Amino acid sequence: MRFLVLAACTAVICGCATTSTSATPFLNTDPGPKPEGYDDPGPRPDMDTLLNALASEMHSSLKDPYSVRDLRLCEPETTEAESIGAQWTPASWKFSFALNAKNSYGAYGGMTHYLGRYRKGEVLNTLNLSDAVRRYGSGPSYDPQRFEGCRAVSDDEWLAAIDAR
Repeated sequence: MRFLVLAACTAVICGCATTSTSATPFLNTDPGPKPEGYDDPGPRPDMDTLLNALASEMHSSLKDPYSVRDLRLCEPETTEAESIGAQWTPASWKFSFALNAKNSYGAYGGMTHYLGRYRKGEVLNTLNLSDAVRRYGSGPSYDPQRFEGCRAVSDDEWLAAIDAR
């Protein structure tokens, strides 16, 4: 009896399945044509504009944005629009910066290296490269020589940018 019930249930379940003869891709990786305007990263930001945009972006991601010390901000370099998977990333200005800020315990955690992208008046995103090294075991760590040619932002300049946001 149990066998007949099991066989009947299996037949009902298998009968509900549909089969497809078309081979559809599991994931669409075609980004399509590049959207208009994606080749223009906007005008090159001057360092003061970049600092103000960075202060607006970092205000929400740092535990205590007023505690930032030893900020080093590098000149931006242009990047081209590229397709990543099924979508386009617009051209932008990439820049590196490093800072020392207080952590959750109220202590300074040491210099942290970031990479940011700026486009048409705003910072699109920032990536904490020091976290990537800790999590994944590889990648660029903080190298003081990398930031030798970068602008040393005074504490007063940073505080003014934080207050102006």
